Amino acid sequence: MRWRDQGYILSLRPQGEAGMVVSLLTDSYGRHLGFHRGSPAKLPWRQPGTRVTAAWNSRMESGLGYWALEPEETPALRYFGQAPKLLALASAMALIDALLPERMPVPEVFATCGHFLAGLGGNDWLERYGVLEEALLQEAGAHPGVAFGEGAERLHRITPALTETAQTLGRPLPMARALLLGAVSPR
Repeated sequence: MRWRDQGYILSLRPQGEAGMVVSLLTDSYGRHLGFHRGSPAKLPWRQPGTRVTAAWNSRMESGLGYWALEPEETPALRYFGQAPKLLALASAMALIDALLPERMPVPEVFATCGHFLAGLGGNDWLERYGVLEEALLQEAGAHPGVAFGEGAERLHRITPALTETAQTLGRPLPMARALLLGAVSPR
């Protein structure tokens, strides 16, 4: 089986001496794992958050398969000296990798992830991070603020305070928006 798609690198795990198992979030195929050859020292663009064009190849549909990856954009290299943005980037990729099931398309999470990564250079990157967390919570079956009936209004009041606090601390506040909403109600 073979396919090509756009994706974001979520995580990398060393496998042997000359390769890595790479987890990608793809637009049409969801979170997908595959083996990618090459030394980490020779491929510095292989970082969580890197946008790639990916070609996946496997004998069987259920097999691990092999990646052929072509980098398009590497935000980790661009924001290397900005610890809060790198922390938010690492946190977002780790949450997506941990919360999403493998091989299930999640186009809304993919679009929200792209929106977050595109906004890392702006002033609203923390708000975009919160929107990404909300999309992940909804995909996981939880809806922040639904039990209150005022979730969206309350969230808009909380967002400026979260942004100011995160900038003061010098780091983002993972899952803080959901916690400040008070509760997460199941679907």
